[in-house]
Amino acid sequence: MNQSPSFPIPELFLRHLCVLYHENEETTVPVQAFISAAVRSGCRWMVLSDWMHLPEETAVHGKPRQGISGAVSDLFTPEELHSVDPMIERIQRMMEEAVADGFAGLRIVIDSSWLLDTPFPERHLFLYESRINELIERTSLHVLCMYRLSRFSTSFLPNILFLHPFLWQEGSCQINPHYLPLTWHSQRLSSRRLWQMLPHKDTPAPETGEPARLFDRVRQFAGGLSHELNNMLNVLSLGMDLLDSAEDFPVRLRPDLRDMHDARHRMDHLAVQLAAFSADVPVQLQRIVPSERLNEFVQMILDQVTPRLRVEFTCDEVVHAVMMDPAQFDQAILQIARNSAQACGFGGMLTVEIRNAQATADGRDGPPPGNYVQFVFTDSGPGISQSVLPHVFEPFFTTRPGQHGMGLPIVVGILKRHRGYIQISTSREAKTRVVLWLPTADAVPEDSTAPSAAAFPDRTIALVEDEPAILRLSERVLVREGYTVRSFASPRALFAELEREPFSIDLLLTDVVMPETNGFELFLRLRERWPLLPTVFMSGYTADVFTDDGNLPDRTRFLPKPFLPRALVECVRSALLMGDDPEKL
Repeated sequence: MNQSPSFPIPELFLRHLCVLYHENEETTVPVQAFISAAVRSGCRWMVLSDWMHLPEETAVHGKPRQGISGAVSDLFTPEELHSVDPMIERIQRMMEEAVADGFAGLRIVIDSSWLLDTPFPERHLFLYESRINELIERTSLHVLCMYRLSRFSTSFLPNILFLHPFLWQEGSCQINPHYLPLTWHSQRLSSRRLWQMLPHKDTPAPETGEPARLFDRVRQFAGGLSHELNNMLNVLSLGMDLLDSAEDFPVRLRPDLRDMHDARHRMDHLAVQLAAFSADVPVQLQRIVPSERLNEFVQMILDQVTPRLRVEFTCDEVVHAVMMDPAQFDQAILQIARNSAQACGFGGMLTVEIRNAQATADGRDGPPPGNYVQFVFTDSGPGISQSVLPHVFEPFFTTRPGQHGMGLPIVVGILKRHRGYIQISTSREAKTRVVLWLPTADAVPEDSTAPSAAAFPDRTIALVEDEPAILRLSERVLVREGYTVRSFASPRALFAELEREPFSIDLLLTDVVMPETNGFELFLRLRERWPLLPTVFMSGYTADVFTDDGNLPDRTRFLPKPFLPRALVECVRSALLMGDDPEKL
C-alpha cells in the first residue's frame, strides 16, 4: 500500500478516527494517511484486519519492525477479545513494547467486526470503545476504528457515534457532532458548576460502573439537546400566545394558528421524551389518587396493547394518594405495556394491579422502608433469561434487532424523579413481572399566600437573556402587564448600563446558562448591591440540575423553559410578593 495519501487528513483527526464504510476501497485514503503519519512521527503502526493485507515490511537483522499487519485474532487471544480488561491490558503491553523497541509510540488500525462475535456486542462495543477513549486521553496512543455499515445494524449506531470524536465517511473527514467526551468541558452542558459557590451538603459519590457512566454521559447529552430545544419552543410559545391574544389578528388565519399550536404541543411531547430518561425534564408533581384515574389507566393501556393482548385489571378499593406527574408517569406505563406486547405476541395476557404496599428494611433489592402504591405488570411472555436480567436497565442494551434499548432507562429516569423504584423479575412459570413503586403522599396544605392577580405598579424588572427572540417576546409580555422592563442580551450589558446610568431594580429575571457570565454569577453580584433582590431564574434545565436537591436561594423562583406568557407573569408576581414580605423566604 502506498503510504502517501491522496487526500490530507489533519493530524488531530488521526488521534481517534472512526471510518464508516460500505466497500473496502473506501478505507484506502484514511488508512494510508494514518500509516504515513505514524511513519513521520517515528511510531510503530499496526493494521489489524481479516481482509486488509499490507505488504510485509522487509526485516532488517537486529532492527525491530515498524509496521505490523495481520488479523485481529493473530494478536489477541479469544479470552482477550471476549473480555475488555484483558484486551486493554494487552494493548498497553504492546505500547510498552513499541517504546522498548525504540519507537515514539503506537498507532493501531483495527477492523471492528470482531465485536460481532462477542456476547451482547452492543454493550461490548461501548465497554471497549470507552476504555480506548480513556487510554487515548492519558497516553500517546492513536487508533483508527473501521466499521463496515452493512455488518453493524442501526442498534450499534448510538454507541459508535457517541464514542468517536472524528468521522471519515463517503470520502470526507468531519468532526462528529454527536461525540460525548469523557470530561465534558462545555459550560452549556456542565451546569452543575453554576451553583458551586452556594453552601451545600455533601452528597454520596456517583454510581460507578460502565452502564452508569454511559447513562451519565447520555444524560448530559440529552440535557444539552433539551436545553436548546426548549429555548426554541419558548420562542414559539410566547410568539403564538401573543398572536392568539391580539385583537387585530386576522380571523382567516386562526385555523393556521391552531395547527401551529398543535405542532408546538407535539414538539413539547418530543422534548419530554428526549429528556425523560435523563431526569432533565421538569416534573409537575400533583397529589393524585391512582384509583380515581383508573379509567384513564385502563383506556391508555388498552389502546397500546389491544388487539395483541388480553388485559385484566385489579385495584384496591382505597388506594393511597401519591405525588405524580401524570404526563411522565403515563409515559412509563406505556413503555411497560409496549414491552409486554412485544414479549407476548398475539393472544398473550397482561395483568395490571394497583395496590397499597409497605416496604420493610428486610426487603431485598427493594425501595427504602415506607408506605407505597404499587403498579404491578405481569405478562404471559417467555420471561427474561438470567443472563439478560442484570442488563435490562442499561442504556442501549437490547435483545430485539432494530430496537434502540432506551425504553427501560427512560422508565428508570421517570421513577427517579418521582422518588420511586422499579423491580423486574421472572417467575417459575416464565412470566415477567414489573413492579413500579411510588411513595405515598402526605396531604398538601393549601397555599394561603397566593400572589395577587393584579400586577405590581411601578416595578422595574431587569431582564437578561442571550436568546434574542425570547428576550424580545418576554419583554412584550411584561410590558403588557404594566411593568417597566430593562432588557439586556448579556450580564455585561446590564453592568455597563448600571455604570453609565444607575437605576433601581425591583426584580431580576435572568437566563441561567449564558456565555461569559452565567445567571447565577449575575445574581450573586447584584445581591451585593441589593441583598433582598427577588430573582427568577429561567432555564431549559431543571432546578435540580443546579443543586443536588433542587432547593434555590432565598427570594428566588425557577421558571422552566418553555413557558407560556401566563406562567411568566405568575412567576414574576410570586417573586415580587416574596420581595415585599420580609418573613417569606
